[in-house]
Amino acid sequence: MWLLLFVAVLLVVTYLLLPSPATKTPDKAGLDDFDFPTNQNDRVMPILYGCVWMHGNALEIQNLKSKKIKA
Repeated sequence: MWLLLFVAVLLVVTYLLLPSPATKTPDKAGLDDFDFPTNQNDRVMPILYGCVWMHGNALEIQNLKSKKIKA
């Protein structure tokens, strides 16, 4: 019985003496954090209609606004 009480006290003391981890709040991502391909004058730009997969250059990318998430 004494041994169990001694171990329980040691566990509580060990838990209280643990160092707390330093947490850093991540910075908000801005438009500078994204790397979008740009157009060059000697490249041909396709005209796209509808929803398609496009690889390569993009002249215009829309809907980059951020919205607050409501929980």
